[in-house]
This record gives sequence, structure tokens and C-alpha cells, in this order.
Amino acid sequence: MTDSLWHLSLAEFRDRVASDAPTPSCGAAAGVSASLGLSLILKAIRIGSDPADVGTRGLINEAATLHQQLSTHADTDARVFQRFLKAEAPEMKGQAARDSVAIPLATAHSCREAMRLGERAAPYVKETMRSDVVAGVLLLGAALEAVLLNVRANLAQVDDDTERRTLAERCRTLQADADQIRSGLTTNESGPTG
Repeated sequence: MTDSLWHLSLAEFRDRVASDAPTPSCGAAAGVSASLGLSLILKAIRIGSDPADVGTRGLINEAATLHQQLSTHADTDARVFQRFLKAEAPEMKGQAARDSVAIPLATAHSCREAMRLGERAAPYVKETMRSDVVAGVLLLGAALEAVLLNVRANLAQVDDDTERRTLAERCRTLQADADQIRSGLTTNESGPTG
């Protein structure tokens, strides 16, 4: 797979995920879902807040950076998983295994940062658009959980016990942070749906 997933139509991407080909799979689908979640937050900021406000402009700029990260992670995940499946030599398998943990972990980190952006954006957004922020955060949280499943599944491939424990702790921290953000936003969400 050499082309970017972002050049596919939604129907083509959906069909490739559902196919019997090994990629794209969970990590790429989660990355795309996360990007869509962030898109909802960005839409709510753009439509439902004051574009002249310095805070609003800062959120939009930060969202643009996170969008690029999530897009790159989705493409990279598909390539890394393909390499992992093809790796035969032990040193290639080892690097592919490390990458199969590092990329979904980077995706989870970007998801958490995008969730935090949603949390910070909520007060700037009109009540009528706040449900888009919450929906975006929920999509990002689901994507984070999905890629952490990949990390946990691939941890057995990491040879170093200390590194494996450190990575497992990072997973727990990312999950706890996501749970806290999601809980805070959904507890406070009482506006109309959009």
C-alpha cells in the first residue's frame, strides 16, 4: 500500500477495511475516525465561536496541526502493519514490532491531545454547536481505545521487560486521561443536539 488513505473515497476506504486484505485495519480506521472526530470539533469552533477571538484562532491552529498528525498516523499505521506482516529476518521483525507499538501509541497521544483541545474549545462554542464538540471528543476517545488495543496486542513482541512495562503504563495513563476528559464533557453536556 503506497498511496495515502486520504486519496480514497469514503466508500473505497470502507470497502478496503472490510476486505480480506490485511491493511488497512484497526489502526488506520481508528486514525481516520479520530480525524473525523477532530473535524467535528473544528466545525463547531469555526461556526459556533467568534473568529476574531485570539483563543478561537489558537484552537483552530492547534487543530490544524493535530489534523495533520492524525492523518499521517493513519497512513503510517497501514504501512507499518504491512511491513510487520512481511518481515522475516529477526532484526526486521524486531523493528517492525517496535513500530507496531510506536505508531498506535503516537496515534493515541494525538487523540488525547485532540480530546483536550475539544475540552478547551467547549466554552468558546455556542450552546447549539456544543454537541458537535462532545461527539468529536467521543469519536476521538473511541479511536484512542481502539489503537490502545493494538498496542496491548503487540506488547508481547517487545523483548525488553522494562520497556514493555513502561509502554503498558503509558497505555494506562492515556486511557485514564481520555476517560477523565470524556466524563467531564459528557457530564456537563446539556444543550441541544446538532
